[in-house]
Amino acid sequence: MSYCRKNSLGSLLETKPIVSVITPTRNRPDLLEQSVKVLEAGTKLNYEHIIVANDPTPETRELCNRLSKKKNCKIILNESNESYSYSNNQAVEASKGEILCFLNDDVLLENGCLESMIKTMNEREAGIVGTNLFFPDGTIQHVGVLFRSNLLPMHAFYGFDPKFLSGLFGRDSKQLVVTGACLMIKKSLFNKLGGFDERFFYGLEDVDLCLKAKFSGESIWLSGDANGIHHEHASGDISGKPNYKNVLLFYRKWALKLIGKYPRIFIGWRDYKVIDELLSKSSIIDHKIEKRRFWKVF
Repeated sequence: MSYCRKNSLGSLLETKPIVSVITPTRNRPDLLEQSVKVLEAGTKLNYEHIIVANDPTPETRELCNRLSKKKNCKIILNESNESYSYSNNQAVEASKGEILCFLNDDVLLENGCLESMIKTMNEREAGIVGTNLFFPDGTIQHVGVLFRSNLLPMHAFYGFDPKFLSGLFGRDSKQLVVTGACLMIKKSLFNKLGGFDERFFYGLEDVDLCLKAKFSGESIWLSGDANGIHHEHASGDISGKPNYKNVLLFYRKWALKLIGKYPRIFIGWRDYKVIDELLSKSSIIDHKIEKRRFWKVF
């Protein structure tokens, strides 16, 4: 199958593209099973679901065995806990879709969410498309990403009651970054950008991907009609040393570029010394593990 050409009267929905939904998971079979069921019930698109199970327990293996019997499900088992970047890159290698949708196992998409995202991708000629996400209590989890004065990202209107921000919803909006909890991108663009940088370990890899797309001339949009529920951190939280390394890498890759292109992002004087010490004069090259460890595909 192929995408519609620019200005084609047809849409991506009408050409029925194959979408590869990719979900890394680690031993939350309850969340995973619910996410799979909700996606299946609310999606009319022709899609495949690739699930990457890291360090699986017997309960997770049992669920993966059952899911593997579904016609559109493919399971990858990793015996160790691989990173978010590694797991997603691994799944892309096994994917058949022309469009990729990276979806957390703790996200439940509303009916027609993928269709709305593809519509936005088509109409806006977007490189990356994100979705509105809400906490189970209805407050906002994600409607786009902003940057703090120290250049680290934060979710806009995080925890706000959406009834006070009704103007944000129901219309597409251009963004600098969207969350990887539910992120759609054309496979050709993903590969062109080098995929996820595998030096990031559970944090900032989605921001890095968006910035690579943005600085290569692609546009990033939030689909106004695409919504989901995010049980944030329910599937695990990573903190400490790996996050510290992520921040160092992020500064080295993006601090000067962000300051140069978006001078309105203010950096306090205390931050200059820190960033100056972290920046490397050598060019940063995305790293992908060339030799994959053993992984099993059902």
